[in-house]
Amino acid sequence: MGRKRCKITAKDIAQYSSLGAFIAELIKNVSDSTGSELQEDAATALRSLAQQSHHEHVDAIFAAGAVRPLIALLRTSASANAQASAAGALAALAHEKPEHQAAIVAGGAIAPLVRILSAGGTKAQEEAASALASLTSDSLVEAQRDVMRQGAVHPLVVLLAGGSAATQAYAAQALANMARCTNADAQTVVAKAGAIPPLLRLLSDARAQTPAAGCLAMLVSNNSGVQQQVASAGGIPPLLALLNGRNIEAQVQAAAALSELAKENPDIQAQIVRAGGIGPLLALSGSFRSTAAMALGTAALARLAHQNPSNQDAIARQGGIKALVDNLGSPHGSEDPRVLANAATALMELCRSNHANQAAVANHTEAISLLASLVKNSMHMSVKAECAGALWSLSQDPKIKTMIARAFAIPPLVALLSSTDQRACEQASDDL
Repeated sequence: MGRKRCKITAKDIAQYSSLGAFIAELIKNVSDSTGSELQEDAATALRSLAQQSHHEHVDAIFAAGAVRPLIALLRTSASANAQASAAGALAALAHEKPEHQAAIVAGGAIAPLVRILSAGGTKAQEEAASALASLTSDSLVEAQRDVMRQGAVHPLVVLLAGGSAATQAYAAQALANMARCTNADAQTVVAKAGAIPPLLRLLSDARAQTPAAGCLAMLVSNNSGVQQQVASAGGIPPLLALLNGRNIEAQVQAAAALSELAKENPDIQAQIVRAGGIGPLLALSGSFRSTAAMALGTAALARLAHQNPSNQDAIARQGGIKALVDNLGSPHGSEDPRVLANAATALMELCRSNHANQAAVANHTEAISLLASLVKNSMHMSVKAECAGALWSLSQDPKIKTMIARAFAIPPLVALLSSTDQRACEQASDDL
């Protein structure tokens, strides 16, 4: 392998008796403590091999014992290229592999990765941010906290503002993962470090807008203080603009952020509606490109309507009731139960103490039968529970209560009372 080679080919592997022998030779060379060019080349080759073909070789590399020498290389005064390759190899090994992630964290990788964020070369910073994003996945809460304790927040925020596009995307994902640990302190720390303005700027950059929107969703989740900071910083218009874009994953993350912004926040609910949010959210809820888009768009509509009569009426005027009833009958509900559950939740919120909307739903002759059928036949307790909630909301009208009984919804609602699912029990008991 020459010094300029980056990608490992089948020809390289063929020089050895097996893939295992090739990996063993690379690990041996990475373990060379002299800081040789051979060590740097071996680290680069391991990164290339780990990243190839949807990470198909990572299990073999991990089993061969690559983690310890790669972490050791991060700790040395090796070249920036060697450190970048070691961090990139660890990022690839950790990708969607909880066992690998746990071993890398236990091996002490976090401290040197955080140091590289501030002191490494440009490529090393990118790869370190990538590794931290992989290592702080939602299954590793302790790793999320450890990354924060090691002081990663500030350098990640700095990279949000001044790193390469790839580095900015990885930094946003790592910060999102830290905020995901359901810790309001973590959300506040990230926000106080100045993350919100660069995240909002990144919403207009196609290369980093998806993780930026996802990070905002995590930062504002159940945190009224950060919700207000994002709204006050002008976060609503660029999030709504993403809903009209072509990047479906960015649309999903933007809808998630808008949903979290609106949760239990009447002022922000009103701001989103004034900014024209209902139309694009309805369009997203009816999109067949992605069940996640349908589910998240509908969830955001439910949050806008929650205890907000003005928004209930506005959503209904723009065709929201028909769209939600259509979602109840959508074949995509069998692919993703959130499509059905969130449509039922949104109908419940639209009809809560709103007699005009209750009557409008009842005028869709299939609506009540669909809800009753889903309470009876759905395989998903979340769908049963939310459909029961929609029926409860509709049953505030005595005429509709009779329609619900005629749809044979009472027996499955009674059956829900014995469910171990607390929400299902609560929703069914409200009906009865």
